[in-house]
Amino acid sequence: MKSVQAHVRNTNTAGVLALLLVLGACSTTATTGGETPDAGDQASSSSSGGGGASSSSSSSSGGASMAFPAVPVDALHIQPRDGSAFLVTAIGAATASVDLASYILTDNSVEQALGNAVGRGVTVRVMLDPDQTVNNSARTYLMGRGVQVRSGPAGFTNFHQKTVMVDAARAYIMTLNPSASAFTSNREYAVLVTRAAEVTELKTLFDADWAGQTNPRVDSNLMVSPNNSRLRLITLINRATTKLLVQVETFSDEGMRSLLKQKLDAGVDVRILMAHPTDVDQNAADALTLRNRGFPVRFLRAPTMHAKMVVVDGALAYVGSINFTRPSMDQNREIGVLLDDAPTAAALDTQAEADWAAGVVN
Repeated sequence: MKSVQAHVRNTNTAGVLALLLVLGACSTTATTGGETPDAGDQASSSSSGGGGASSSSSSSSGGASMAFPAVPVDALHIQPRDGSAFLVTAIGAATASVDLASYILTDNSVEQALGNAVGRGVTVRVMLDPDQTVNNSARTYLMGRGVQVRSGPAGFTNFHQKTVMVDAARAYIMTLNPSASAFTSNREYAVLVTRAAEVTELKTLFDADWAGQTNPRVDSNLMVSPNNSRLRLITLINRATTKLLVQVETFSDEGMRSLLKQKLDAGVDVRILMAHPTDVDQNAADALTLRNRGFPVRFLRAPTMHAKMVVVDGALAYVGSINFTRPSMDQNREIGVLLDDAPTAAALDTQAEADWAAGVVN
């Protein structure tokens, strides 16, 4: 297995205060194969909180609205069914720019597509987590092809975002790192977003992180950690009335446990599918904690569970890089979307039910 190094940078009390506020709100409102699990997502819920960059989640969330903050999606890709062709093709169609942000980049076909784009005169920027030595080969290859490569900015526990933006007009928001395992042996999802509000804001975030600037305010319907992802997930979960299917690589956050427990006690069919403990060893203990609260929990052995996805009542969904852990919601740079597109939600629900049926209890 390739090693992924855990590294915790700046922490402060902002994340702790944010979590206390969330827990109060909850009480009043109804590994990737070929990689070790994403670092920082493995910290326990008792670890100290911390903000990303210089903005706390309470001061930079933005986009607050009583309406459900859905983002229209133009396409859904499910892995390992669809492979890397969708991403390679999108990069190959770029005429002006490609901006890729990822925790890990090891897939040769994606790397070659990025290098080829530079050869066509396209400006290509790649931003990776600074602490993953597995990225060294990609850095060397890409820089040799003229790709601009930088590390994600200091101030986040992990740079865990997984997005590809083409010509500042089309954006793939993904659960996957572009790695060979993501396209061949992992359960992963990617959605294509083209609405200007979200694509423009994603570029603003990328540009700020690229320049090492202060974490920008989020005003579109994007889910962004550490800005608003916890609050957006709460909004989604609170919509559940009949069924709530959760697929996550890791789940250690007490606020999310408490909120889902309220739904479970209210009669909602809540089921949680996680990565198998052979892939993420902490999941044995975290699953036991959830089962002791009354949750049905299973593990997916094949394909390897690396997705972060929630389907509510077969009609609403979340897809993105955010796990149900405090670092993922409150300390990392992460991106996700909530969606209410009926065909996409139905496809995600169908896949989640099939994966649940294939899941194991130990």
